Amino acid sequence: MMLVDYFVLSAPAGQREDYNAHIQRNGVLERCDRSLIDAVAEVALTGRGGAHFPVARKWQPVLQAISTAARLTVVVNAAEGEPSSRKDAEIMRRNPHLVLDGAVALSQSLVTGTYAAADIVVWLHEGDDISLSSIQRAIDERAGLDEPPMRVLLTPARYVSGESTSVIRAVQSERRTGKATAFPRFTVDPGRPWLQDDADGNPILVHNCETMARIGQIARVGALAYRATSLVTVTAPGGLRVLEVGPDTTFATLLASLGVVTPSAVLLGGYGGQWVEWLRIADLAVDPDALRTHGLSLGAGIIIPLAPEECGLQKTAEIAAWMAGQSAKACGPCTFGLPAVAELMTKISKKAKARDLRELHEVCGLIPGRGACRHPDGTVRMVTSALEVFAEDLDQHTHSRCLAHPRKHRR
Repeated sequence: MMLVDYFVLSAPAGQREDYNAHIQRNGVLERCDRSLIDAVAEVALTGRGGAHFPVARKWQPVLQAISTAARLTVVVNAAEGEPSSRKDAEIMRRNPHLVLDGAVALSQSLVTGTYAAADIVVWLHEGDDISLSSIQRAIDERAGLDEPPMRVLLTPARYVSGESTSVIRAVQSERRTGKATAFPRFTVDPGRPWLQDDADGNPILVHNCETMARIGQIARVGALAYRATSLVTVTAPGGLRVLEVGPDTTFATLLASLGVVTPSAVLLGGYGGQWVEWLRIADLAVDPDALRTHGLSLGAGIIIPLAPEECGLQKTAEIAAWMAGQSAKACGPCTFGLPAVAELMTKISKKAKARDLRELHEVCGLIPGRGACRHPDGTVRMVTSALEVFAEDLDQHTHSRCLAHPRKHRR
């Protein structure tokens, strides 16, 4: 097994690396140019916010737009809204300067040779005081450097406020009104929710916090020395554990190292991810590329094992209800669809009636691709995967029985 703790999370656990320590460890970041784009493409870096879209491809529309734009806004999305995720907070608290390095390097490489200026926004949840203090201190420690201006914008601690379309709308709102409204109803192209223009045609580009830290590392070490690690948050005995793992680490080895009892299934990618049978995933590598070849995704690096004594259908119902409550009520699928899914899933978790199952499949079939953001799509993906993975449980639930609780009669 390869468990590493030095590439992205280079600062020791529980410690914050200030600017002087960061420079002593890594050296001064040289000014970046378009060669960074080639390096990012060479290592095939994908976004670590969940979608794993190729980063270099995300930049191509920016290169086209920036030639006529006056300003590029680069957004570091550090708003983790899911209770089972903590990796971005860990980076912000331990290695904030690596994140800012990535934002600076990205800004410099994209505006090279143009008349455009750039600014950097760090998007963070209200109430995350430790991360806020760390990143604000980091910005202050870089005062006087020849870098784009940086600022922090806070958003309500909701799941959807970290969704890229919400981030874009808030920055658009700030530019138009001077205030970053949490969920304004500006139009966002669903085909590229991570990149939009403001009212003056200036591009706004959003990257997840971990993605930005990896860009910072590539800017420093280049493509040849880049390490393709994965940063994961695992629900383990004693709470959430954030680890950086190498591409030869299997799920079985990872969970065993944390003292996790062999699960019956794993929720991979978090609340908007998918359930996977343990036997299917146990010997696979905790690596985005390896998982992709098996039709799976690591998503935002969230791994939630289902203990043998837990009921997968009940767990799914609880998550679906939570996700329905996190909606911004900005579209029909969130306002009406997700509450219906949660209600039906709750009924099925108690007694699986054929009528409820048919209705759940019908509702889930109507939601994907019709929301104002990807929140409803992720919820449906999680629920439909549960219906497949826990098919035997469903059969037992039709008789008010449960495989996880064989002696407990459900009513």
